[in-house]
Order: sequence, then structure tokens, then C-alpha cells
Amino acid sequence: MYRFWLIVTLLLMTLHVNASQTESIDDAKEASGELVAYHTIYYKDWRLDRPFLHGLSVSLSLGLLESQRSNWQEAGPLEPSGVPSGMVEYIVKHSKVAFIMGITVGVIFYLYIALSIFYRIRNKELHARFHFLRLLDQDDVYRKSLN
Repeated sequence: MYRFWLIVTLLLMTLHVNASQTESIDDAKEASGELVAYHTIYYKDWRLDRPFLHGLSVSLSLGLLESQRSNWQEAGPLEPSGVPSGMVEYIVKHSKVAFIMGITVGVIFYLYIALSIFYRIRNKELHARFHFLRLLDQDDVYRKSLN
């Protein structure tokens, strides 16, 4: 039950850090009629929207995925809810906790696998003896039921 609530909490944290609902200052300036001298670039990247999953995928791939988030995927012209370029640093700064938690969960997963394999190899005879004694008890119950 504890694992279920932990997973639900981590998924909710990932959804909470969703940065797709931010507005650009330039949009407000353009709506008010002011001229904007530069063009704002919008980004639509899953690493910005889901930092926990990004950290988890980095740790499960053993660092093969790009952990230093520098190359963001630009949003297309008709793609809704892109993140403006001015908000990227803010989002990266505030999503660092979820990113580190994703890496931690991936490392804990690998430790769990390694420790379970180590335990299984080390206690192979103990595990077999446990099943042997359990089957022996069942056999005794069966023999007593025949009498």
C-alpha cells in the first residue's frame, strides 16, 4: 500500500510542475498594441513538462539520455501552450527537486534489483531448504490423513 501512495504522490508532483499554462509577457504586450522588437521562441518539450519522468528516464538509461537540459525542442507554429523562452530558466530552476527525485527512484530501482539478485544467490540453499521443509510438512499431513 505504501508503494502505491508513493507512486501516486510522485506522479501528482510531475503533473503539478506542468509548465504549459504560463503566459508570455510578449503576448500581453502584443494584445495591448505595443510593438515587440524581438521574436519570442516557444518550446514544447516533454522534459520541461515532466521533470520527474525525465529524471527517471535518465537514471534508467544509465545516463545515456541527456541529463543536462540544454537543447529544447521548439514548438511548431500551430502547437498550443508552448513555453516562452524567458520562462525556461525559471521552470528548470523550480523543477530540479522533481528531476532529482526521478533520478533517486531509478537508482533505488536498480539497487532493489541488485540486492534481490544478491540475496537470491547467497541464500539459494536456505530458500531450497525452506521449500523442502514445507513440502515435508504437507507430506506428513497427507500421511496422517491416510491412517
